[in-house]
Amino acid sequence: MGYFIVDNADNNNTYINNLSVEFRFNPLYCYLCYIGHIINLVTYILLFSANLNALDKEEEDLDIVLH
Repeated sequence: MGYFIVDNADNNNTYINNLSVEFRFNPLYCYLCYIGHIINLVTYILLFSANLNALDKEEEDLDIVLH
């Protein structure tokens, strides 16, 4: 078994706990919550912490491209 990446919804906690019983693994070591989102937030902080206006501008530009 590898690792499980899920959000923190209660039903996902129940699902991982049930899988851990059936396949005999420790869910605390194989359960990653929002790791992609956390990495994204840390990256934004590192890139834009010196200039928060640049972050706002980047988000506005992204909204224009997506819509």
